[in-house]
Amino acid sequence: MSEERISFGEKVLHFDFPSRWEKKTLLPHPSPSTDHPNEAIAHALQKPIQSPLLHERVRPGQKVAVLVSDITRLWVRTDLFLPSLLQVLNRSGVKDGDILLIVATGSHRDNSPEEIRRIVGEEVSQKIRVINHHGREAKGLTYLGRTPFGTEVRLNRFAVESDLTIVTGGIIFHTLSGFSGGRKGILPGISGYDTIQQNHRLSLKDGGGILETVKKGEMEKNPVSQDMLAAARMIPNTFLFNVVMNEEGKMVQAVSGDLEKAHLEGCQVVKNISSVFIKERGEITLASPGGFPWDISLYQSIKTLANASFATREGGTIILVTECRDGVGPPDWVQWFEWGRAEMIERELRKGFTIPGFVALKTVFITNRFRVILVSRLDPESVRKVGMIPASSIDEALLLAREKMEHRTNTIFMPFGSFVLPVFTT
Repeated sequence: MSEERISFGEKVLHFDFPSRWEKKTLLPHPSPSTDHPNEAIAHALQKPIQSPLLHERVRPGQKVAVLVSDITRLWVRTDLFLPSLLQVLNRSGVKDGDILLIVATGSHRDNSPEEIRRIVGEEVSQKIRVINHHGREAKGLTYLGRTPFGTEVRLNRFAVESDLTIVTGGIIFHTLSGFSGGRKGILPGISGYDTIQQNHRLSLKDGGGILETVKKGEMEKNPVSQDMLAAARMIPNTFLFNVVMNEEGKMVQAVSGDLEKAHLEGCQVVKNISSVFIKERGEITLASPGGFPWDISLYQSIKTLANASFATREGGTIILVTECRDGVGPPDWVQWFEWGRAEMIERELRKGFTIPGFVALKTVFITNRFRVILVSRLDPESVRKVGMIPASSIDEALLLAREKMEHRTNTIFMPFGSFVLPVFTT
């Protein structure tokens, strides 16, 4: 037996791989992370990319909006770098009362007061006003026009009316937009619900299915990403601060400056860390998002499921280990599975596009190609509704997987599935 450990929420689970299984562990490439994030933060702020220094972008009396990631992106560790940004603003004459922190929820739920304290830090939450963005409330949005792709852009009016909008976030591979971070802080972060749906609808191709260029790592030929950037550029005065974090929650790099150029530099760092080349796919892949907050819900964990699918032989088995303390995810996500077949979901998606519908379609594509066993805190019925097989423990999941193994023993282990993009090479 080979003893392994895997993150499950904020706990660690121990289990044994069968000794006869050939196991390959896929980990992110070693990264020069720092135990002193303040140094990386200061360096980024002192050397902004294609932008004046932050303190040169503001004057006393001006209004500043700072966009911060929501609780599903707690891994960004906004609380680490936010005090430094606020300190620069204060030293430039911007008072705390002229600063507004906007939780860029996009189409996600509101964040509770306790979650907001975890995101921005206790001290900051007590002295700076923090609000949740509400994309479905028309009165809180400002219409700015259409992008070249035809998307009607409505953004949070507080951000639009501010003299400077600081866009913060973290960069990681993203299924729909190629990479997270950058322009995503604005679209979907502080966009109207209809704007988000119009943007995400660009992922569907005319002849049916999903565009091949809408995938992780692709932005230049990805209409979803390009549309996001066009919308983000409609806010005239922005300053980016993004971080790259590793699987241990340590900062690898911080970048600041131009919304697009600084983001691109961070994306290259992610490529170097997370792209892992494999020559043989596994009959079984056991993957975890990497613990909380990456495994906060099944909906969020589908990103790891997609990564695991790239490492698995067609028709093989994927064991997904994810706590799901927030449950399955958005209520309307599960409803999409009631349509059954992928073609039925796609038909309805074209009638009325929603992000949960798109994620449901991607999920069905995966469960049609692979046998997916789920180890989570979810009730078995909820698991079966999304086309997966429930297991109460990793040991039970391994037994279920072994039933289909025959004499094949090639397995892939991805303990930090949120941070690894397997790339198959022949």
